[in-house]
Amino acid sequence: MFLNLFIGACVIILTVAVQAIIIGAIETVFLKMLPWLRKPPRIFKLIITLITVVLIVMVGVTTSVWIWAATFLLTGNFHSLEEAVYFATVSFTSLGFGDIVLEREWRLLSALSAANGLIVFGLSTAFLMEFMLELRAAQKEYLLRHKHKHQIKKQVRKQIKRHFERQSKDDCKD
Repeated sequence: MFLNLFIGACVIILTVAVQAIIIGAIETVFLKMLPWLRKPPRIFKLIITLITVVLIVMVGVTTSVWIWAATFLLTGNFHSLEEAVYFATVSFTSLGFGDIVLEREWRLLSALSAANGLIVFGLSTAFLMEFMLELRAAQKEYLLRHKHKHQIKKQVRKQIKRHFERQSKDDCKD
């Protein structure tokens, strides 16, 4: 049991670190691209960005599944890569079909894999939500700022027009 807990804890730390690194990399790129993402056309950029970010986040999830598959192979639970990847995917996503199960001495490891999957998927979902909220907020801020600048330009044009109208009236009086 303690060996299961130790191995499971190490794998959980590793998979969360992988996901954190990927999220950190996305955040770094996002901050550099934010000025471009704010500008029109916003919807097209939003869709492309969301698809790209989801695919990159899924690289982290897939990497986590492969780490678990390697763990199941190294602990002798499976003799084929296909079985190990299949079981890792099913347990990591908490589906647990039950068509393939671990030996009694290792079954706690599959529960830890499922718990890890919940954590990684939860972390990924929270990041995606925050990412989209930040992007939409930045786009709205740009829109408001741009609209405000347009209104200021309009006010300045009115003042200039009034100024020249006054000048014109004054010239007519003379």
